[in-house]
Amino acid sequence: MKPGLAEGTLIAIFALSSWINVNSLWVEVPIFIQNLPEAWSLPSYLSIIIQASNIFPFVYVLYAKRTSKSGQIPRSRLIFLVLFVTLLSCLSLIWTWQKTVANKSIALFVISFFMSGASCISQVLYLPFMANFDANFMPAFYIGEGLSGLLPSLLSLVQGVGEKSGCVNFTTPDNKTGIKPVYDRPKFSVEVFLGVETSLIGISLFSFVLLSYRLSKRKGHLQNDLSSSEQSLLEKDVEIVEDNEPKKIYFCILFVIGFFSNGLLTATQSYSSLPYGDTVYSLANRLSILINPLSCFALFFLRLPLSIIYCCLLIAGGCTTYQLVLAFYSPNPPITGIIGSILVVSDRYK
Repeated sequence: MKPGLAEGTLIAIFALSSWINVNSLWVEVPIFIQNLPEAWSLPSYLSIIIQASNIFPFVYVLYAKRTSKSGQIPRSRLIFLVLFVTLLSCLSLIWTWQKTVANKSIALFVISFFMSGASCISQVLYLPFMANFDANFMPAFYIGEGLSGLLPSLLSLVQGVGEKSGCVNFTTPDNKTGIKPVYDRPKFSVEVFLGVETSLIGISLFSFVLLSYRLSKRKGHLQNDLSSSEQSLLEKDVEIVEDNEPKKIYFCILFVIGFFSNGLLTATQSYSSLPYGDTVYSLANRLSILINPLSCFALFFLRLPLSIIYCCLLIAGGCTTYQLVLAFYSPNPPITGIIGSILVVSDRYK
């Protein structure tokens, strides 16, 4: 299949569904914290849930290994199932994100688990599906993946976050009294945000159906499985990676970066940023997701030498250490005021 505007557009829209679930959850965390009983500990819960959802690609790998011996792997059907489940999950989250059971956001946690699982398993389903297309379509695919973080971030910045406007007294059913903060409403509700996300996933599902239809009309393309020659080439590539010492180092670096950026730092971000206020936390959370796709787009045009990459890693290590220090001293950060706010927001851009 030769490159074309129509196919490239469909592929970009299809790839949009890859990480839009997780990114949409994270950019709404500042508002979730204001309305859910978990409060500051909510990011820690979500981090554990998202990491636990990696069981889905692990199960798929076991399934694919067993199925490939007896026949083709029905990747197109699996992708359709993943997108359909994602669509239903986002739709149900619109009405259930505030529902609690025993003062726990069980509905949000369960739906987040399946939404995150869909994003994780997309990484082992989408790329083999892309093997059916010309290699020139890969930039369109990665642009679509970048948009899965860019669009939710831009939408959340327009939405804003409710500032604390004061405090009111409250009384519990067992006659205990206390004070709770009152927040101004954002420009539009979480339900509207999730509705837009659901619409984007629906459009992505429709794009995938069109791509599958176009593939089915072309002869000589395997819709669901790689050819034996391609499989043997992949095996050779794996052997080359195992024998290439610099690439082992790169994989170790990626592991460390992923551990901190997608695990430890996201789990502790509320403790390091919220002491500076809701606006600072919102900017740190949402702009950090925005900067990732922008940096990926920049790499299409830039080629950085290893010396620059190592310097960036050292700077990132310092920023990581500073954020962990802030979380350790929370809610009394060592640097306060406007300088502390600027540092904590810019720290997330590492």
